Amino acid sequence: MRVARTYWDAHNNAACRSERDRALALYNTLSKEEKEQIPQVLRVWLRYCSEKYFGVHRTPPKSARKSKTP
Repeated sequence: MRVARTYWDAHNNAACRSERDRALALYNTLSKEEKEQIPQVLRVWLRYCSEKYFGVHRTPPKSARKSKTP
């Protein structure tokens, strides 16, 4: 989560998206007690703030387009 948040703060969205997915998958495997050991600011960011920008309801990132040559 810390790595994903660092990428977020650096505006590196591609890296943030993949790290967020990994962090969220790991977070969902933790017990309630383990989740409580994670700082609240990171939990809130992972579950709510990042969902707004990277959630499944968002349009996925576009692939690099090939430039057209005349």
